[in-house]
Amino acid sequence: MSRFPTIPPQQCTEAQIGVHNDTAQIFSRLPSHIVSKDAEGQLLGPYSPLLYTEDISQTWFALAFAVMRQKRLSVKEKELCILAVLSRYDAPYVHYAHSEIAVRVGFTKVQVQSALHGKLPEELDERESSVYNLSLHLANQRRPMEDSVFEEARKTLGRDEIVGVAHIVSGYIYVAMLTNISNQGVPEAGEDMFQATKNPKL
Repeated sequence: MSRFPTIPPQQCTEAQIGVHNDTAQIFSRLPSHIVSKDAEGQLLGPYSPLLYTEDISQTWFALAFAVMRQKRLSVKEKELCILAVLSRYDAPYVHYAHSEIAVRVGFTKVQVQSALHGKLPEELDERESSVYNLSLHLANQRRPMEDSVFEEARKTLGRDEIVGVAHIVSGYIYVAMLTNISNQGVPEAGEDMFQATKNPKL
């Protein structure tokens, strides 16, 4: 049984309907074969738990959209931030979706696999390498950042871009946590859908 059962549409508040609408908006931009609901219509990933905190959900989506729409980082750089988080956090549904999304934004399967295993992918440009290394450090970070790490990032990234990376990394740690408290299964990847292996160190 689901930890966060689907709320029938006729019982949903305006805010809960908003969760469904905002989720649909996100998935409208993703490859159509990435499944957002299970066979019973249950929202997958972080979205079902959000139905149970309707006083927060609207603000959560507004922040999520703002973080991912920031123009200081490219689409590929944003995805590197997410892959770095997934190399340190075992969030099966997010892993399922972003294995494919990363390929769709232009990474090779080998690059995605390396990034998800916590290794700097080959053939990245200087900025992409800096974004991934900074993201990986932040995903591991449990104390104030050392000056050496900040200055290394500053060789290629502006201060605003460093903060932008921190927004995405922390945002996807949040996504991973919401996903994992629901502990739902993961859809079976179709034969044309890439599914990277998990980091064996997790």
